[in-house]
Amino acid sequence: MKQIAFLVIIFTFVFHNCSAQITGGQGVYNFLNLPSSVKQAAMGGDVVALQNADLGFIIGQPSLLAAKHSHNIYLLATRHIAKSIWGGASFAYTLPKSKVNFATGVYFLNHEKQTRTNEFGENIGNVFNTEATFYVASSYPILPRTHIGVSVQAVNSNLDNYISTGLVGNLGITYHDTTHNFMLTLLVDQVGVMLDSYSNTKEPLDYDIKLGLSKRLQYLPLEISLTIHHLNQFDIRYNDPAANVATNLFDDPNTKPKTYFVSKVLNHLSVGGDLKVNKWLQLQAGYNHLRRSELGAIYRKRLSGFTMGFAIKTKRWGIQYAYTPYHVGANVHSISLLTKLPHF
Repeated sequence: MKQIAFLVIIFTFVFHNCSAQITGGQGVYNFLNLPSSVKQAAMGGDVVALQNADLGFIIGQPSLLAAKHSHNIYLLATRHIAKSIWGGASFAYTLPKSKVNFATGVYFLNHEKQTRTNEFGENIGNVFNTEATFYVASSYPILPRTHIGVSVQAVNSNLDNYISTGLVGNLGITYHDTTHNFMLTLLVDQVGVMLDSYSNTKEPLDYDIKLGLSKRLQYLPLEISLTIHHLNQFDIRYNDPAANVATNLFDDPNTKPKTYFVSKVLNHLSVGGDLKVNKWLQLQAGYNHLRRSELGAIYRKRLSGFTMGFAIKTKRWGIQYAYTPYHVGANVHSISLLTKLPHF
């Protein structure tokens, strides 16, 4: 209980000092919001607390880095929207005779090339856009059941002739009760600064505070993870002007506008499950309400917001697949390879 109280104190301090920062797709380097782990993508896309987390989680949630990740190599490949390629690689290492864990890696987003035209619509070449980030992460147990972790990213964004660089940091603290198979984590996501701007104006980053809970059931090999994101801003609902316009002559102009309170609360929630079928097969599924409410077509939402995937693992390697239907016209497929090097 003392360690949980410690997490609450840290959260209160961070929330008080950072609640005025920008959030919700208004900042730069939005590619950093993409899931860095295929398992994370399969469980709703926002998982920050998972007892069975792989190395792909670490760039965004460094306090999950543990000694079990040492000597692991993680490779990610995603065919994203508009034929973009999202990929990356990570490696972890624990210092001998030490409790300090380290991880490093690189992630990149290669956008599909676009045709450059002049004012007459004539083809005069191509436009190439590439964004990448190199990170270093470390974690350390500050208490018997509590780890603190930090990751620092050097970001480079090349959008046609516009180039920007920046430094981004993530700070996480995780409480893990292995006796009751319970995990509680707090993450301060994307705190940083632009070093070189695209133009003469330096822009803020998409700042986010996330709280995650994970529980592995006692009589079923299922781990359930709940993430509460954007704790630093309550109303993240998109206010569609078209939805507020009167549609006929009989609408009462004195009718009070809807508050959408329930929708505003649900927009902060993402839930996922990881089911261990046997020693080599795992199944995942998730739901992200914000994604469904923003990307689901009005009359054809279908599976928008839902995610699913599976993992096949052996002692030395593992393959993870995720299917993410963002909306009716864009489905994303992700695959990763995880292997473990011999100790050296």
